[in-house]
Amino acid sequence: MMTMIRAFVKEDIPQVVNLYLRVSGGQAYASSEELISFFNETFFGSPWYDESLPSLVYEDKGQIIGFLGRHVRKMLMKEKPIRAAFGSHLIAHPDHRGKAPGLLLLKTFLEGPQDFSYADGAGEKTVIMWEKMGGEIAHIYNIHWTRLLRPSRFVTMNLVKRKVFPQFIEFATRPLSWSFDAVLDVFPYSPMKVSLPVGRREDFSSETLLEWLPTFAHDKSLRPDYDKTFLQWLFKKITETHALGELYGAQLGGANGEVVGWYLHYLSARGIAQVITMAAKSGWFDKILDALIHDAKARGAVAVAGRIEPGLESLLTSKHCLFHYPGPWMLIHSKNQEILHAIQSGKAFLTRLEGEWWLPYPVGGFA
Repeated sequence: MMTMIRAFVKEDIPQVVNLYLRVSGGQAYASSEELISFFNETFFGSPWYDESLPSLVYEDKGQIIGFLGRHVRKMLMKEKPIRAAFGSHLIAHPDHRGKAPGLLLLKTFLEGPQDFSYADGAGEKTVIMWEKMGGEIAHIYNIHWTRLLRPSRFVTMNLVKRKVFPQFIEFATRPLSWSFDAVLDVFPYSPMKVSLPVGRREDFSSETLLEWLPTFAHDKSLRPDYDKTFLQWLFKKITETHALGELYGAQLGGANGEVVGWYLHYLSARGIAQVITMAAKSGWFDKILDALIHDAKARGAVAVAGRIEPGLESLLTSKHCLFHYPGPWMLIHSKNQEILHAIQSGKAFLTRLEGEWWLPYPVGGFA
């Protein structure tokens, strides 16, 4: 059998799982049975699974030596339906790097029939390959922000994470850190003070997202084109994903009962509230941000972090948020310049729900 790139089918799952175990050196975060279930549910279980846009495998003499997942997203470009696809979980057999399976899989993926392609968790190696194939970095959507809530604890934990301090230092200084942060909370002009939220709060639901997104994203040229079945599946998946922490979210209602905004975030074991999606009607974003920050701090978070929403830089600055450009990267590729312009100019509604950022990563991510 010759070397070829072809569609990933269910019968390939055991081979791909074995490939992952080979690449990971046996340091998997799940058993073989759990990985088989993961690949089946992730790549074949979506209501938007499309046989014309399959995931890909690189096969050499009957052996799978590379894999790249492809996920279909239905979107609207100026109210015209289009198909998007994001890539994830690119893996290649270490003994076959000379055949460049990762490079060829990525090339095949980008040449697919989707209207545009993207990645929302790419590493430096993928950035290099992506740009060589005519793709580009979505610069606006790669700016991240962080709002410190307990700065002393945040700094100490990050020094330990970077191995500047040993773990026992973090434990030993914890009482002092909490005391320092408590003082900052009561200091009259402290930037760490958290505003009390206003409005009626309820649990955020997929029904709310489906009903209100067209209103909140009315000024965006590009946005998701959700349906009820897909959103129910998506919310089930993000609720079941515990690798990033526990999932919390809320929607706020105005005086006349309408929904004015929402937020959804994971709270990690390290105390970082990572925002998945946040949206609001015009004039309400500051109140949604206040509610998010207040909620995260009440749950014990040391910081709230998210990806920037274009046009909100001034508001985030006024809330004492810090900006950084750290990677992993959001990358885009399309022959349609109108789509690329919408994304690069900030006229796209692309939250972390649309890519692989929220997916559990037993196979190492798209890197």
